[in-house]
Amino acid sequence: MIACLTALACNRSADLAGVSETQFALTMAELRRIERNIALDSAAKSIARDNVLQERDLTPEALEAAARALAGDVRRSTEVWSRIDSLASMDTSVSTGGSEEPDSGQ
Repeated sequence: MIACLTALACNRSADLAGVSETQFALTMAELRRIERNIALDSAAKSIARDNVLQERDLTPEALEAAARALAGDVRRSTEVWSRIDSLASMDTSVSTGGSEEPDSGQ
């Protein structure tokens, strides 16, 4: 029983092609909030996206590789994308590339 719980806990924090699941979810949620922010024009959105990636030391290619790694596990990807949707819908007041990280509940 303990081994099963340990395996589940390790799986939740496992890397997705070098990006932690938590970092992936938080970053994707922030990028979604930026995209949905009607107060930002396309140039401001681009700058905000670049800022988020830079602050988190990520590249678009790293996020794409993480998404590809996640795609191989349907159950896990469903859980992660649900978490992203939930995080993206949270009101953080500032979603223009800030480094705030909402509480993930873990």
